[in-house]
Amino acid sequence: MAESLLERNEWVGVLKTFAQPEVLGYSNATHFCYRLDRTFWLRVIDARNIGQCDPYCFIELDGERRAKTSTKSRTNAPFWREDFYFSISLNNIKRGEYYEEWYPLMHEAKNSHAAEHVGDIRLRLRYDEVVVLPSASYEELIEMILDVESKIIFDLVGISKNLEWFSENMTRIYEGRNYAIEWLTYLAYHEVNSTGNAIYEVFEVVQTLKRFLDDSNILFRGNSILTKAIDSYMKMIGIQYVDEAIGDIVRSICEHKIVCEVDMTKLEKGQDIRSQWRILLTYTKMLWRAIEKSRAKCPSLVYLRMLGSIRSPSVTDDDDDNVYL
Repeated sequence: MAESLLERNEWVGVLKTFAQPEVLGYSNATHFCYRLDRTFWLRVIDARNIGQCDPYCFIELDGERRAKTSTKSRTNAPFWREDFYFSISLNNIKRGEYYEEWYPLMHEAKNSHAAEHVGDIRLRLRYDEVVVLPSASYEELIEMILDVESKIIFDLVGISKNLEWFSENMTRIYEGRNYAIEWLTYLAYHEVNSTGNAIYEVFEVVQTLKRFLDDSNILFRGNSILTKAIDSYMKMIGIQYVDEAIGDIVRSICEHKIVCEVDMTKLEKGQDIRSQWRILLTYTKMLWRAIEKSRAKCPSLVYLRMLGSIRSPSVTDDDDDNVYL
């Protein structure tokens, strides 16, 4: 069993490489092969006008129930923002593009053929289909990419049709080789140097990162490779950090169906609110202790260290109004 989310992801990568699902071609001379990797990403965001209930969603593909969202308590406008990944072939969705819409929720009674509109649900989805070669085929490209000061990244940015997708995958490559911080630092320097108002550009980078540290729900709106890469990196290491810090405790709560309801209006008849408070406080303390023990791995500290290494190249030590990050 993997001890962390990062280790699990590494194992998944190894299995995908050696299991070689859906191999499409061979060459007897070189043992060359490639495979087609299909990924369907679905985000269940929220719902509206569904009536007061305890809502949840099942996700069915090809008539098979594949996943389930969490259950929200007594609400007519639940918010999930939960992501799901599936390996499946789809023919009616254009590859490599995001789709986000409100979809009607229809209820069909057993004794009636007429469906009734009972609310709406908002979904965001994307389908990718990529030909994957053996890792050795990419070594020369990886060496060029790992030279963070080369211009190849900006050449690739210029021809990329989806900057978000591109920055996300580049961030994964650099993080996998322990170059992520160096890469982000160089991108910040590049953006500072590429503008006539360097101090203002540095200030914008600082403010963007500060807003992230102040608000964990923020999504960067910038269109540069730097802001997209920062967004991807924070989400990447944030998920790993949360899982490593409190994942086991949260899974234990769910597995044992721990109830700690302290709202008097939601208590079942005969339930003691004092015992519910004790349960809530016990698990709250457990979670805070786990977070406290893992504070050194907190992503915000990683970013503070990165910020400390960036300084506006247009400002010298002799200037009265020095700007440091």
